[in-house]
Amino acid sequence: MIFWNLFLRKRVVTMPSANLVAARNQLRTLVSIYNSNFDQYQQATYNETQVRVDFVNQFFQLLGWDVLNEAGLPQHLREVTHEATVLVEENGAHRSKKPDYSFKVGTEILFFLETKKPSVNITADRAPSFQLRRYGWSGNLKVSVLTNFTDLFIYDCTVRPVEGDEIGTALIAHYHYTEYEDKFEEIYSLLSKESVLNGDFQRIFGNVRGAMRREPFDAYFLDQIRGWRNQLGSDVVRNNPNVDAVTLNIFVQRILNRSIFLRICEDKNLENYESLRRITTYQELKGLFAVADQKYDSGLFEMLDEDRLIISDAVIIDIFQSLYYPNNSYEFGVVDPYIIGQIYELFLAETLEIEANGQVVSVKKPEVVDAQGTVNTPKNITDIIVNETLSSLYAGKTPEEVANYHIADICCGSGNFLLSAFEYVMNFHIEYLRQNKLEESLQNGSLYQLPGTQSLFLSYEQKRDILKNLIFGVDIDPLAIEVTKFSLLLKVLEDSSAEELDAYHVRTHNRILPNLDENIKLGNSLVDTSYARYNRTIYQNPNLMNKLRMFDWNHEFPAGKFDAIIGNPPYIRVQNMVHYSPEEYAFYKSNNSGYVTAVTETLDKYYLFIERALSLLKDTGVLGYIVPHKFMNIQSGAELRGLLSSHRNVKKIMHFGTHQVFENRSTYTCILIMSKQPNDEFQIGFVQNLNQFLFKHTVECATYAAPYLSRQPWAFLPQSLISQLHRAEENCEPLANLADIFVGVQTSADNIYIIHVDREDEDFVYSHEENGTEFQLEKGILRKSVYDAKLTSYEKITANSYIIFPYKEVDGKPKLYDIAEMENQFPHAFEYLRRHKQALDRRNMPNRTELNWYAFGRSQSLRRFMSGEHLVWPVLSLSSNYVYDDELVVFTGGGNGPFYGLQMKQNAQESIFYVQAILNHWLMELLVKSKASTFRGDYYSHGKQFIATLPIYRIDYGNPSDVQKHDNIVEHVRTIMNLKNQANHARNATEKTVFERSINAVNDELNTLIDALYQVEAQENGDEE
Repeated sequence: MIFWNLFLRKRVVTMPSANLVAARNQLRTLVSIYNSNFDQYQQATYNETQVRVDFVNQFFQLLGWDVLNEAGLPQHLREVTHEATVLVEENGAHRSKKPDYSFKVGTEILFFLETKKPSVNITADRAPSFQLRRYGWSGNLKVSVLTNFTDLFIYDCTVRPVEGDEIGTALIAHYHYTEYEDKFEEIYSLLSKESVLNGDFQRIFGNVRGAMRREPFDAYFLDQIRGWRNQLGSDVVRNNPNVDAVTLNIFVQRILNRSIFLRICEDKNLENYESLRRITTYQELKGLFAVADQKYDSGLFEMLDEDRLIISDAVIIDIFQSLYYPNNSYEFGVVDPYIIGQIYELFLAETLEIEANGQVVSVKKPEVVDAQGTVNTPKNITDIIVNETLSSLYAGKTPEEVANYHIADICCGSGNFLLSAFEYVMNFHIEYLRQNKLEESLQNGSLYQLPGTQSLFLSYEQKRDILKNLIFGVDIDPLAIEVTKFSLLLKVLEDSSAEELDAYHVRTHNRILPNLDENIKLGNSLVDTSYARYNRTIYQNPNLMNKLRMFDWNHEFPAGKFDAIIGNPPYIRVQNMVHYSPEEYAFYKSNNSGYVTAVTETLDKYYLFIERALSLLKDTGVLGYIVPHKFMNIQSGAELRGLLSSHRNVKKIMHFGTHQVFENRSTYTCILIMSKQPNDEFQIGFVQNLNQFLFKHTVECATYAAPYLSRQPWAFLPQSLISQLHRAEENCEPLANLADIFVGVQTSADNIYIIHVDREDEDFVYSHEENGTEFQLEKGILRKSVYDAKLTSYEKITANSYIIFPYKEVDGKPKLYDIAEMENQFPHAFEYLRRHKQALDRRNMPNRTELNWYAFGRSQSLRRFMSGEHLVWPVLSLSSNYVYDDELVVFTGGGNGPFYGLQMKQNAQESIFYVQAILNHWLMELLVKSKASTFRGDYYSHGKQFIATLPIYRIDYGNPSDVQKHDNIVEHVRTIMNLKNQANHARNATEKTVFERSINAVNDELNTLIDALYQVEAQENGDEE
């Protein structure tokens, strides 16, 4: 506890909330009332409901939460949900099965709040804190809160509850009601809505560290089921030595799915508690599965050929014992099916393989290795994508009008997007009935309401019909198909009682659960039977058929195309498939595949999924995907850009910039909403504050005409600026017409050629090898170079190293010194290169011979460093930093940097300083930023593809006014450069400040001149997206 308090005191943030003082005053009154009547509230007759209404609700309202839903939001979008307390008997004791409150950010639960009446002493009774921690841990939450208002505890729910834990175990903070006022700012910084929105909640509770081992539910349960899979797999192979790997994986997965399903049903009071724990033999387990099959009849428990396999009884007993307290603290009643799906998504990244010696091992699937691992899409993100996709289809409709919609995920994985879609449709029905047919629906049982709550629930029959009729999925992985069905069946049972399920069965004579075999199907969404026209031998090759899993959409879904498709398609460079599925790669590249985007040289698989999904939509259909946004700007994205723009598919883009949506991944993404119908316009919004976005599910958007998009890189500028640029366009030409843009030299061994000097004299420079041995080099073969240096606009480039440059100029062209010249003129340098010849020989160097082994790895850009003047700039930068160089300072690098250079064409009359001024102007930087690829730290690319097309205002040298504009701009540049040089050599801080202010003043004048040149007005947020 001492540790946690020290941690909090270091992390408390002073909240600049205007309402904080008022809230503290109201809290003072609340605490005063409680204190004045403290003895009364300690009576056992003062119950939990009363303390919630009188004090707890008000307390959390003062923390900014809409506890009573005063905003009037639909129940699934409320910030705080109140649960009905359901008491059950377990081990002879009564206990509740759900926490009292769930506080949410968007649609994801952030923390649970459990309340007790004040007469329950939570500082002495261990049961309430342990119960809360089991809830929070099983809910996969970071923290949860326990209070009786006398005391308030905040617990770390990533610490797994273990029998015998004390009240102080995993305790982050404890506040007595007498401290609430004095420590309100501290509490506010931890639990307020504002703390969530500004990111403090995540920063504080995401970085709590202590002596205890943190075992979050998802990581712990994933480790457990991985262990169970290996345990079962090894046992099955021992008992069934002829089993193949495919059958083994499917069988083990089904055993796990069935067992976990029944265990979850136990905690939801749909099965007798500890039914699995009482199992002592595999035959008994098969009997339990047979009973479940009779009851649920969903296909989940259907006895299949694989069920003939034998499992040792001891393995079954060991696994089932670990599913119960005190061996584990699972509370499956509060585990969202989405969390189970996320865990399974990671679980499915591995598969069991049987080695030659009969050993069973888990290995990562090749496509997972290629994608650099599996990532989960956060629930908030899936819900946002589903809402953006379905809202236009459902707006203003009745349940009857949407009854025949078909919603699909064609790469469904563990089914989490389908869970979100299923949830969306159920909430649509609830809200429609609440607003239009509430009394009728409550009477006929379409809706029901639990006593003591305002929450409405859809009848089981309606949920079952929605699932069976509307939700569809396809995946190439048979285990993913099983998990998707499993997750959806858990979801349809959510909030339904055993009594309601039995009543449904009696009334309809249907088995309780729907069979989803016709909804969720195994197959390769991208490879249909056209592959057989490409390769007729496939029908004589069972292994290839099973590997590719061709999928005939018309045959498998005869009802037709889909109203909506949602998902997160895999991000895999198709070229890498050559290593594990060359047949599939060759098909995509063939004319038989029909994929327009497949002609792209560096093709990503999500291009194909977008193309396939659009082809599967009805004419009124909508597609919602989350994909990397780099396709908007990179050369290889041109075909996809062309496809989407030519058909005007894009409806909306929600651009995350450099925000990381996927945890622990550097993947820069956007939500892309598309329609089959052509759109006259589209919207784009850039997410500035990710926490705000996840809470509100909205982002401010700008609207553009559909023709704005084309095959060219997509740049999104303010409409006012677009109009202004159009006016100036007739006087502009691309920069590439005036100047040549070049990369640095490529030595292919910078660590050898670039020399960092220890000392130098008139003839030599002196440096040292890695082992400390000093060497000297002739200055005649060295050129000044810049390496790993920061460049600042208008400052002259300053060399920070030398580079061995074994070339001379002959007739204006670079020519390599021959060996005799090297030995005679630069013996020290040649001896140095000889010492490193072995490393130089390992370079990938075209046309290498024993006569040129010391040449650079490539001859690119060499002539640029023979004569002339240049502009140089960093490829990755946060702003425009084009600097002038007339000393031929050499830099290295390919297309990704670190620097680019520019040299004016001979026929260009404009000064290089004129071009420098335009490139450093806010307008050009905005154009670059709007097109460029973005990297971690908000750095964005200033690569050739983004710079070469910038519109440069051409001077009409027959127009004296134009010439005057040009000369005025050049004069301002020279003045700034001179002032910067003087500032860098200022004698003191005061003098430096004077120069810096002068620089700012002249720079403002320069920007005004270029504003006038382009007829634009400076943007207030010119550096924004």
